[in-house]
Amino acid sequence: SNASRTMFMDIKTLDYSEELLDFFRLDTSKLKLPKIVKSADSKAYGSLASTVLSGLVITGCLGDQSAALV
Repeated sequence: SNASRTMFMDIKTLDYSEELLDFFRLDTSKLKLPKIVKSADSKAYGSLASTVLSGLVITGCLGDQSAALV
């Protein structure tokens, strides 16, 4: 998941780390973090809404260095 790149994700629990959020003094009541999902998930990203590809399901997301390898 690209969430690991935020440095707020606990790689053991695959959820945001309260300890890290506290360390960086982030007020979670004012913070809207996105749901952590796998980089390849046929239900997480939705589908295209228009053009000839309308309805095509987006099944993955790549970012940063991992996208450079593709």
